Amino acid sequence: MSILEVRDLVYGYDSPRGFVPIVDHVDLDLAAGESLGVIGESGSGKSSLLYAVMRILKRNTRIASGSVKFKGDDLSRISAERLGDIRWSGMSMVFQGAMNALNPIIRIGSILGEAYARHHPRASRAEIRDRVQEILDLVRVPSHVRTAFAHELSGGMRQRVVIALALICHPDVLLADEPTTALDVVLQDEIMARLEEIRAKLRFGMILVSHDLALIAETSNRVMVMYAGQIVETGAVRDVIDRPRHPYTIGLLQSYPSLQDMQRVPISIPGSPPTPETAFRGCRFAPRCPMAEPACLDWVSELSAVEETGAAHKVRCRRVDEVDACAASLYRNQRSDA
Repeated sequence: MSILEVRDLVYGYDSPRGFVPIVDHVDLDLAAGESLGVIGESGSGKSSLLYAVMRILKRNTRIASGSVKFKGDDLSRISAERLGDIRWSGMSMVFQGAMNALNPIIRIGSILGEAYARHHPRASRAEIRDRVQEILDLVRVPSHVRTAFAHELSGGMRQRVVIALALICHPDVLLADEPTTALDVVLQDEIMARLEEIRAKLRFGMILVSHDLALIAETSNRVMVMYAGQIVETGAVRDVIDRPRHPYTIGLLQSYPSLQDMQRVPISIPGSPPTPETAFRGCRFAPRCPMAEPACLDWVSELSAVEETGAAHKVRCRRVDEVDACAASLYRNQRSDA
């Protein structure tokens, strides 16, 4: 049973020319204890999806339609007071940029303690202090950090504190927006390994946004590939990564170096992602797709099940039945140019 259910979600901003969707008719389900990875280029709508789910809206943005249900409550329609009760205690978020997520003039222990006290108003000072220490121990942060300010910590330590802040109230769902951004590879691996240990122990569901396909493969049960605000491929991680069926997913996979094939040269997908204001008719990836035909520009795109791998694996491509046969040669020109 899904603990988080998103249906036909449309989120965007108002411009002089009208409403501009950033997240366009997105569906997703997340079960308790499950991990869902979301990948795509910058500007594809990944982070915006998390902000819409949490209903963290800037002044000119809004949820135009659809629903976001957490344990039956539609977060897009409940009161601000009720939403405040759910945030952090039911669903929390690890934001990009740990320094910006921490108040620079409040000590770390007080930041964590205030978050816990907000959702446990009857907790004594001793209980709050013990909970802060417990969560710092869980993410392996030394106890002396409690009295430090954010600017006194290293990037890796700040990231651990942000994760501790998101977990301090035992949420059922964690939204992680590129939680290891700006960290070196060793720290990334260490922090994500620890986060996975904690998830296995506490059994919370997680939506992980990342550019790193290897990270998604290691930590997620399912994956969603986003392009221009839409889901273009979704399914079990192994189905999507081992046998991708959308040209965009194939391009993403081939843009990474391969440890199995050291002779393979990574490619770059030709062209650039569209801006949100772009007017679309058919397939949004068609202008960059090596398989595109004139008919693709007018095709009414929709997600359809891939028969060989089951209903859970879905692809938004007019020529999905032909993709598998030519996957290896799709970006040959980009490879030879490199």
